[in-house]
Amino acid sequence: METRVTKEDHWGIYHVKKGSGEKWDSYYNTMDALTPLLELETFARTVSGFYLNICGGFDSVRISYFVDKSDVRTVLLMFTEFFKDNGFVEIEESSPPNPYVVARNYGGEEFEELGLKTEEILFGRLTLPWSLSLRSKSLRSLVKS
Repeated sequence: METRVTKEDHWGIYHVKKGSGEKWDSYYNTMDALTPLLELETFARTVSGFYLNICGGFDSVRISYFVDKSDVRTVLLMFTEFFKDNGFVEIEESSPPNPYVVARNYGGEEFEELGLKTEEILFGRLTLPWSLSLRSKSLRSLVKS
């Protein structure tokens, strides 16, 4: 997925879990179950960037995503339907997309003075988690307790 994040994009968050289970197992099961969402044509077309984090009691996933203001309604419907149709549970109240500038937390303004675009700064931040395999068996064995 190509990152197309701009400063004007809105940022939203979901905290989800798929099924029950112990920490780590539930987290990896949730990550695996999110794969079809990330492969949806609607996701590719409307979500300009995203990153995934572990959350909850090491058993859930936080989905942070960026979307153009004109696509907010479509994206919210996509997430809602996918979670409902696939048995996901929201473990915290979601944060609907808003015009918050995430790059501000990572020195975005200072880098812009050097001639770097915000989307270039965010690219590494947004693609690193995805570049790590969602189904990495070796990583799973390292973190199991």
